[in-house]
Amino acid sequence: MPEWKNLTYEKDGRIARITFNRPEALNAISAGLSQELKEVLADFDSDPDLWLAIVSGNGSCFCAGADIRETGKEARLPSSRVDHYYLDAPVNWKPVIAAVHGYCYGAGLVFAAECDIIIATEDATFSIVETKRGMPAITLSAQLAPWMASKKVTEMIVTGDPFPAQDVYRLGLVNHLVPTYDDLLPAAEKLAERILANPPMAVRSAIQAARMSVFQSQTYRDSELLFRSSRWKEWDDFKEGMAAFKEKRAPVFKGR
Repeated sequence: MPEWKNLTYEKDGRIARITFNRPEALNAISAGLSQELKEVLADFDSDPDLWLAIVSGNGSCFCAGADIRETGKEARLPSSRVDHYYLDAPVNWKPVIAAVHGYCYGAGLVFAAECDIIIATEDATFSIVETKRGMPAITLSAQLAPWMASKKVTEMIVTGDPFPAQDVYRLGLVNHLVPTYDDLLPAAEKLAERILANPPMAVRSAIQAARMSVFQSQTYRDSELLFRSSRWKEWDDFKEGMAAFKEKRAPVFKGR
């Protein structure tokens, strides 16, 4: 196995354990982490001995979003779902559990929402921070709407405010809540064992149907087209939002 710089990848019987490992950066998704994540998910998908994956974060949180402070590199900003999503085009449709604690923001929420099941600690928080940075969260709206009340998704997007785990659990995005971080991975493992007790092909058929209902829906395709056509990287407000975040100041948006 190669040496991973931004995550850990372990194979434990039928389970793949993937852990974001940039705790000093709150596990923000950098270009390096994104590439390694794609590589280990491809390996997981193609390994016949692995039937299920658990993804978690090392340190104080699951993932605080995209790393927009990468020195000497363009920030990891999506131009389409091809470079933004990880689980919409697998080969074998194996279930993936996200074990979430602390911040689950921006790109971290995008990835967690892609996973088939989410288990979260009671003190976890979820936020769509893209709007505050001047980026449109168009495809995320289409992705979350099947699992949550659509007006709450709209509120999350237009405010950018963090939502507590209890709220997103009540709305249906989170499957299970656990009291503390110490309970998180044991709960994920217990759920994994329940899933692994079932015939894998039947499980994978259900996973395929659930993911396709989102990623291949006309609503999602329309949102992807709108996302691409918005040319948001040219917006003055996007440039101001990014600059203000990096400079740790309040942004001044002008609506252009």
